[in-house]
Amino acid sequence: MIWEWRNDETTRAVSGKKAIVPWEGHEVWFASALADPKRHLLIASHGGQQVGVVRLDKQTTGDWLVSINLAPAARGRGLGTPTLVAGCAWLETVVGESRVIADIRRENALSIRIFKSAGFRATNGGSEWLRYEKVIHRGRQ
Repeated sequence: MIWEWRNDETTRAVSGKKAIVPWEGHEVWFASALADPKRHLLIASHGGQQVGVVRLDKQTTGDWLVSINLAPAARGRGLGTPTLVAGCAWLETVVGESRVIADIRRENALSIRIFKSAGFRATNGGSEWLRYEKVIHRGRQ
């Protein structure tokens, strides 16, 4: 399902890599992702259904790069912000206080709104990407 969600047209339009990912390439990436202690893949569920994925990648700076992708069927139901908040809350229980960053395409107004609603603040940006960040603290999500 992560592969299908990744190859969704809407997802690809706002991704860093817009090409369709072949199944074989996804299998290699997925196995590597599961084996990497600096990467966490969290599956979000709502009402007993899997509705999205939160990916957290530890950076060399110690920050965590976060990205979310909702299942196409889950979009438009107000699940983006709670999915992101839950992912950050999970990270806080595992690593404690951390800075979480996100790079969002400038034209991706929906993601910008989701990240702002989750307490992220714009820190800088280039012509194509904007950077948002949030420091998570124990007990203050």
